[in-house]
Amino acid sequence: MTQIASVIVALVLVTPLVYLRLLRRDVDRRSYARLFLLLVLAAAIASGVLMAIVQVVVSTFGSSRDSWSAQTTLVVVASATAVCAFAMLVRATRARLQIDAFARDVLALRAGRSDDAHVERIADWLIRQRPRTQKAPSLYARNVLFAVAPLVAARRFDTVEQLLGQLPFAWLTPVQHAAYVNALVVARFAQGDVAGARSALGYRPQDIEDPQQRSQLDLFEALFASLDGDHERALEILATVDAEVDPILPHLANAHALAARGDAEGARAALAILKDEDALSVAIEPPGPASKLAEALRSGKDPAYR
Repeated sequence: MTQIASVIVALVLVTPLVYLRLLRRDVDRRSYARLFLLLVLAAAIASGVLMAIVQVVVSTFGSSRDSWSAQTTLVVVASATAVCAFAMLVRATRARLQIDAFARDVLALRAGRSDDAHVERIADWLIRQRPRTQKAPSLYARNVLFAVAPLVAARRFDTVEQLLGQLPFAWLTPVQHAAYVNALVVARFAQGDVAGARSALGYRPQDIEDPQQRSQLDLFEALFASLDGDHERALEILATVDAEVDPILPHLANAHALAARGDAEGARAALAILKDEDALSVAIEPPGPASKLAEALRSGKDPAYR
């Protein structure tokens, strides 16, 4: 009897730990206690059901009730606990396999293999996995933002917006909040939704610890100011940011700001850095003070670049 009782205790204590390890989650008191109680409750219910079945079988075949012993009860409880523990670990293993498949799809995007199958599987899995509620730091938010960065690089902006729309700000840490805003601004701006990008930029947190995230969002602030013709504000921001965080935004904002100030030569010099066709297209649309200069440069009609 002691050995059977030890098996029950071991199953109840060890299974939650193995579950969390399979999912590579931190083993904290709250997570462990929740799984422990879930297993105990499931085992208690299963034991009651199994005991009722055994009693019916014993009664049907005419055995006396006296033949029922404490050891029989322990065997029933141990069997029910083992079944519940096995089911919990099967569920964890299945979830681990799904997480690994999700990670492979994200890594495939990062490697430049941006075919539709990877994108569809990523979006489908994240949408299905969305919990009803979570507190920061949210595991779900971490998974979404893990996928969003390569989706932005792959220019799958509609999927980016769809996935970010699943995340309430309350689930995000300050670092995740800044990453969220940056991805949303980029996605909307790249689709030509300048008003939507401005609106998304308004969600930026007050304090951003990561200097790269802060500079990226500041560059968008400078760009929008320059598009409005507010060259003083744009140039003031550009003087304080790390321009190396983005290959296009600082030159684009600088070109519009200088054109707004009336410095056509300075604007042309900034645009010359953007001689790539796609980059010049962004200088033309959305329209801003340097758009006509960019159009002339792209078409070869600007005498300064013949």
